[in-house]
Amino acid sequence: MTSRPAHLVLYKKHDCQPCSIAYENLEYVLNLSPELEQYVTVIQKEDQPELVQENDLTLYPTVLILDDDQKVISRKVGVRYLTTHWWHSALTSIHLRTAK
Repeated sequence: MTSRPAHLVLYKKHDCQPCSIAYENLEYVLNLSPELEQYVTVIQKEDQPELVQENDLTLYPTVLILDDDQKVISRKVGVRYLTTHWWHSALTSIHLRTAK
């Protein structure tokens, strides 16, 4: 059985322009579709050094894609992947799957 995405975790850091853009893209999508907010968590790297180390994070922004068991099944690194279209598509896909 293939793991399916169930939750997204955006890791960002202070004074990181690409992180700010990725976060603004996410906020735009959540403002249009607030019901999707439950499927994403935003973590400031500086506030959670243990999680950063545990997940071997070195570049930001990074999104970890978790399955139902909270295991990392994929990741997206870099702002070029974290467009409003990507956020909307990823979050809507999770929402439609879990809302059934």
